[in-house]
Amino acid sequence: MVELIALGLSAPLLVWLFLRYRACAYPAVAPRGLPGRQEALRQARHAVLRLCGVDVRDWRAFATLWFDDETVEKLHQIGAVERQRGFLHDWGLRGSWRVRFVSNDAGARGSIMVGLSARGAVLLFDIDGPVRQLVTHGAAAKSAPGSAPGGGELLASLDGADGALWTTTRPSGHGELDLGEGTVEYLHRFRAATGEVRIDLSVETVGDVTLRVDSVVDVVAQDVRAVERAEQREALASVGGLLGAVLALVTGVAILAFAGGRAEPYLVLALACPVLLAVLANERAALQNSAVNAYDGRLSWSTFRTVNVLMSVVTAIVSTAVVVIASLAGVVVADRIGLGLLDEPGSQLLWGSWIGLVWLGFGAAGYALLRRAGVAKVSAAPDRSALRHAGVGVGGLLGVTVQSAVSEEVVFRLLGVAVLVWLTDNTLVAAVGTAVLWAAMHSGSAVTPRWLRMGELLLVGAVLGVVMVELGLLAALLAHAVFNGVSLVAPLLARDRAAPVPRGHGVAVT
Repeated sequence: MVELIALGLSAPLLVWLFLRYRACAYPAVAPRGLPGRQEALRQARHAVLRLCGVDVRDWRAFATLWFDDETVEKLHQIGAVERQRGFLHDWGLRGSWRVRFVSNDAGARGSIMVGLSARGAVLLFDIDGPVRQLVTHGAAAKSAPGSAPGGGELLASLDGADGALWTTTRPSGHGELDLGEGTVEYLHRFRAATGEVRIDLSVETVGDVTLRVDSVVDVVAQDVRAVERAEQREALASVGGLLGAVLALVTGVAILAFAGGRAEPYLVLALACPVLLAVLANERAALQNSAVNAYDGRLSWSTFRTVNVLMSVVTAIVSTAVVVIASLAGVVVADRIGLGLLDEPGSQLLWGSWIGLVWLGFGAAGYALLRRAGVAKVSAAPDRSALRHAGVGVGGLLGVTVQSAVSEEVVFRLLGVAVLVWLTDNTLVAAVGTAVLWAAMHSGSAVTPRWLRMGELLLVGAVLGVVMVELGLLAALLAHAVFNGVSLVAPLLARDRAAPVPRGHGVAVT
């Protein structure tokens, strides 16, 4: 009864705090002028026809939004995102379309990848598989020996009809490669740069046909070195956290093999099945992303699809096996030390919901306060329009929520905390020890200074550890799921609007 009253009285306030301060605490950014999926596909088909003369209207088409998170995050850490906002937008680093067309013709197997800016400029282009040889031979047959497209003509074909992005670059070199039989492949190099970002671009052509467009992005600001060193330290910490999780699983296997004890098969099944279903439910989205970013033109589409389905199945089996092993061992240890994992489930559900809402409400209010005081900067995440363009839906985000919350709570709280309580007979030591490993696994921070985010995770992880011991597993699991679920789904339900504070990667999945 006490839990119900506490939740009823405080829940509206906590929800209000989250809704009131979410946009300020976790700012969102919309890729300006980015067209919808169908328009992007139309522009990509025209770009392919313009650059290499191939009609891909009957080819399979896959499209996804792309963000250069690494570059934007480095600029965010040195406080340069707003200064470079126009440059990042023009070159698609804060949002551009990537489209891959896959040939349906078994005799001309292959694919063509196109990357497009908001104004239709070609940022990425690649012809893959046997179709590349066909295009190259066709271009060589039509072109005069030693001929290459003029600079202005080449840049105009890359810019398309809607913009003049490539004309703002400057040539930085060229070369040529004799392919034999009178065919010469030309390499054109260009550079686009500001004081803090440099993009080195390369374009490969044969005759008047473009075969490949690629780029390398570097942050060249002097203070980025400190950011890179911090990223390296976080990567090492993440490896340490991962090793800790692996050690926990090894411990779990040892417990099951030698310790003996009573397990709860129904609880294990209840934990493992949602993870299995969540991974399989996202197979379609995984196939879409894999088709755009990793398709191998030497494979037939049926082979590629079969490989990806098998990879999804293997991922689902591995993820489920981890949960099964950790939960079996955790239940055995919990039974030995007398932890009531499922005692008073109604009370656990209420307390878990309340703790998740406290995390949401005070987390949003806290980050908003820190940003307004100039103490913290939070990197902006894609807003609802960008997520919608990318095909992200509520179902997929809830699947991610289930997978992350169940997997992490089973490994770190059910198994990790239970084992450390067994070994140390100290709840606080067990909660803090597992919180350190849990926080370390979440490398990469949307918050500057980085210790703020790590401090949040350490505090929350320690609280969840204590909750698991004092209340039960359901409470810790639900608190985690409420935070992840609401924070991930909220951008899809909210209106598209800019954050009130101009500086500022949104809420990370934990």
